[in-house]
Amino acid sequence: MSQFHSRFDLVAGAWQQAGWRARFDLLSDHTDSATVASGTTGAFLPTYSIGKIADVLLHGTWNTHGGDTWKFDLNLDRTPRKALTVDYSGLNDAGEWFAKKALAAWTAATGIRFESVSSGSGAQIEIDDERSGATTSKWAWSTGEIDSASINISKDWIKGDEYTYDAYSLRTYIHEIGHALGLGHPADYGSTLNDGDNFGTDATFANDSWQTTVMSYYSQRENTATDATHAYVLTPQMADVLAIQQLYGTTDSLRLGKTTYGVGSTAGDFYDVLEKNWKTMAFTIVDDGGNDTIDFSNTGRDQVVDLSPGAFSSVGARVGNMGIAVGTIIENFKSGSGDDLIWGNRVSNSLTGGGGTDRINGAGGSDKLLGGNGQDTLRGQAGNDRLVGGADADALLGGGGRDVLLGGGGRDTLKGQNGADVLVGGAGRDILIGGAGSDTFVFDRGAGRDVIRDWSDGEDRVDLKDWHLSSFREAMSLATPVNDGIALGFGDGDTLTIRGLSLETFSPGDVLLDA
Repeated sequence: MSQFHSRFDLVAGAWQQAGWRARFDLLSDHTDSATVASGTTGAFLPTYSIGKIADVLLHGTWNTHGGDTWKFDLNLDRTPRKALTVDYSGLNDAGEWFAKKALAAWTAATGIRFESVSSGSGAQIEIDDERSGATTSKWAWSTGEIDSASINISKDWIKGDEYTYDAYSLRTYIHEIGHALGLGHPADYGSTLNDGDNFGTDATFANDSWQTTVMSYYSQRENTATDATHAYVLTPQMADVLAIQQLYGTTDSLRLGKTTYGVGSTAGDFYDVLEKNWKTMAFTIVDDGGNDTIDFSNTGRDQVVDLSPGAFSSVGARVGNMGIAVGTIIENFKSGSGDDLIWGNRVSNSLTGGGGTDRINGAGGSDKLLGGNGQDTLRGQAGNDRLVGGADADALLGGGGRDVLLGGGGRDTLKGQNGADVLVGGAGRDILIGGAGSDTFVFDRGAGRDVIRDWSDGEDRVDLKDWHLSSFREAMSLATPVNDGIALGFGDGDTLTIRGLSLETFSPGDVLLDA
């Protein structure tokens, strides 16, 4: 049994001899997140995928040992996953608060459980504050199994920080616990304190920042190659979660029910923090199942949201601050009164724009798109979608599938596009375009003055059930010829003009009646 005290001073050949146990120390992390020189650039660095970054966290900075990975044994002899024992009894009150929150963040994002134990009980992870700086050391066997880890985050490190989630101290604790679990840095940031404080020199890929991994030295502001704005991290980030899943496996049991994140949170555990802290923080949502909703409706900020797994979104007061973990499916999103851009994913989504001039795209699945107030543009795209405008002038485009388009108030433009669609203009002067397929145009009482632009004789139909006409003859009596079509006048300002249809070709098969 041999003990090594210097960083990565193991001889690769000797290390690989079975049964060796050694200690290795990770570098102290830099003490000030704002020390990177301005003007550094990552313009000539490659952009890594989340999977590639996860691979670097697991293997890249351990290449002195042949690229080995390091982890605790949490599933010995096929028993249920064990909790890691942690001793943080040596911390002051502030340190203990941040330690508990950071451990809870890792549990919420990965399912790894931690159990607090008393001093001297042989904890697998010990957290102390006696030395300067922030460091993590580990004892590990040549098999790659971590025997124990020691984290030190000095009292001075957290001095002056309030007990708040939006703090550099919380990020530090999450970072150091990541080391204890087996994660390295995204790059070799140098051999002495602050050697890594030059993004253009020390980073090896362009998206090395807190946006992708809490293990990075670089905040979003310090990395000039990303457009994400500065935000402290609330959770392990997307690459961290994927790396831990690859290292320890997935639980497949994180929040399996109908879960709401944000306003009215039902997520429980650490994710309930998002109900009040989502607007200024960076975070990654991890969810293993159920019909789930992200509700960030209590803001007037413009939001850009993509529900695709592995995508980043801009919510609240920040840019690029929300990640959807690889493999996580979120079905629903509710936005606020800003001018929003929202993308769904491959499953059936319910997407609500709220107020403002919104652009909402359903993507795959049978989606429900709700524009709300403001002049919105809704695109159903693939699937059988339901698009609902609001009181203002909206544009609704169905896409493929059998779509239902409801204009609401205002001067709306409805385009069914492909498929057998149902178009309902609602109140106001609306333009209805069915597109390809056998479409149904609904004209109800109080609909105002609507125009059907592309009548396809023998395929399309007009639904007049709300008028309770007794027969087609009564419908015919309402029709008068107009340029390139006919107009059905119902009185009280309600008129439906159908382009491409004449009195000679108008037939009972063109009309759906209540009779």
